[in-house]
Amino acid sequence: MPYFRGPPAAHIDRPEATIHFDGEGSARVGEESAEPENDLVDYVGSFTISEKSKVKKLDYYSENRVKFVTISCGRTHILALDENNNIYIWDQTCVAPGIRLTFPFTKNGVTNKVRKLAAGWNFSSALIDNVGIVVWFQDKIQPLPETYSEIKADKQSNKSVEVTSYAVIPLTNQPANSDGSIVDIMAGDNFLVYLTKKGNLYKFNIPSNHDDILTRSAVVLDLFTKELDKISNGNGQFVKISGTYQYFAVLSDSEHVFIGSKDFTLKDTPIVIDELQKVGCISVATGDHHFLALLRGGKLLSWGRESQGCGSLGQGKFSDSSKRGMIQDGRDRVLPKPQEIQIKDGGHVLAIGAGGWQSCAIITTEDIE
Repeated sequence: MPYFRGPPAAHIDRPEATIHFDGEGSARVGEESAEPENDLVDYVGSFTISEKSKVKKLDYYSENRVKFVTISCGRTHILALDENNNIYIWDQTCVAPGIRLTFPFTKNGVTNKVRKLAAGWNFSSALIDNVGIVVWFQDKIQPLPETYSEIKADKQSNKSVEVTSYAVIPLTNQPANSDGSIVDIMAGDNFLVYLTKKGNLYKFNIPSNHDDILTRSAVVLDLFTKELDKISNGNGQFVKISGTYQYFAVLSDSEHVFIGSKDFTLKDTPIVIDELQKVGCISVATGDHHFLALLRGGKLLSWGRESQGCGSLGQGKFSDSSKRGMIQDGRDRVLPKPQEIQIKDGGHVLAIGAGGWQSCAIITTEDIE
């Protein structure tokens, strides 16, 4: 259940709906609306997202029940992966059904194993076996049918659409057992970061024209690896990446955490925050200006800029949080170093997420290891 959140940023056109999976693996978002008496689909008036929005089941083109196993959200689009390695997209409005994507490299109707989805700020990506990191841009892939009868017919035909405008990041199709095989990816605002089995970190800047992707090369973030070797005495390796929009975080098996940004090059050293090192950090979530860190055992930390006092840091009133180092900066509040968020009723945090000016957490009051 969400524990704290702030209002959406006024300057950014973000969908602010809550998305979750039900017990059968279906994705849900937003507010339920009744089908109108006439057959025309009302895309303007039939779906609004507000602070009072209720849960709505996301529809999709399939006559069979689809079980989703993972989901990823970009600026204005949603990607979901089902248990059969099919990728679905909602890229215009959550009223229209999501549509299954196919790619020209799919042979004999057999889909390749999708290792991970990453919806960037303005593009989509997927790590796919025997292909590499596939990148495609949002170009209104999802159709907008005019009538509910058309939707019904398309469901019965299991309608899909082939993605023809895509590119594969060069040198990312490596043998599964090789040191160069990719184990994790994240997608941000016109950039992508990926991690190899050996623990090497790469950053790839996404050009506006996807045809230019094949002429570009990834930047090896060697200074991240060197800093990790230094701080861990050569006993650490990067194993996980997370992040959104402008920032990313990399976690190591030696319990070290480094922060990077969209602007980082091979000459930039990682941001090392002392409070995150060797404390059991298992997850980092990034918003536009703030950060969350989840520690083993369910402890939650936050830091960064709380725009216009929106509450994204979850630190309560300024009079209380100022005692823990929060600084007033005009209409904003800034917490320079990570501080623990007090969870009421002795709750423990299981998972975290951060949007533009908001944060959320899944919390349990049960004991956890």
